[in-house]
Amino acid sequence: MRIIVFLQEHSNTSIVKCDSKKLLNYMDSVKFVFIPAKDLDLATRKMIEKNLERKQIKIDGNTYVIYHDKNMKIQDPPKSSGSPNSDAKYFVFDDETGLLVQFIPQNSKTSCNYHKEGNERFYNLLGDCNICSCNGKKGSHNTHNLNGNSFTVESNHCHQLSTSSESAINIVLMPPGVGVSDHHYLKKCIKEC
Repeated sequence: MRIIVFLQEHSNTSIVKCDSKKLLNYMDSVKFVFIPAKDLDLATRKMIEKNLERKQIKIDGNTYVIYHDKNMKIQDPPKSSGSPNSDAKYFVFDDETGLLVQFIPQNSKTSCNYHKEGNERFYNLLGDCNICSCNGKKGSHNTHNLNGNSFTVESNHCHQLSTSSESAINIVLMPPGVGVSDHHYLKKCIKEC
């Protein structure tokens, strides 16, 4: 598995998949790293730990390492965001950077919601996860399998994520500084995703 890195340069944020050598090129901008515990050599680990804090977590019996900016709070075990009707829990819910690290148990789903302030990007790290989105117009309903991929939901499009027999871990990027104030909930999607 490749290393998943969250970068923040000025007000721009992005996700990069890279190997350990390329990771060192990004170190000035790295805010968060997600990696299986066994996949990091000692020299790279020491270099990362000069700038970021280390947290080891277990997900479905497997061990992963999160390296994070010292100002970012890691919740282990993951906690609910308080969204109504959502089974998702979060290792990170950082309003300032707009970074969320989401855990969705198997056979579960998130709440159906939309955002007015900007697009929301989803990056699937582990597991099998589907995302349903629609803009409320007839025929606009789409379901996408995230399995190792990314997907962007445009503003004012309702969306809901779901899992089947596997749990999933996703990185979610929202506009920095917006946070929970821009989560608007529906009892169910207009097209009943």
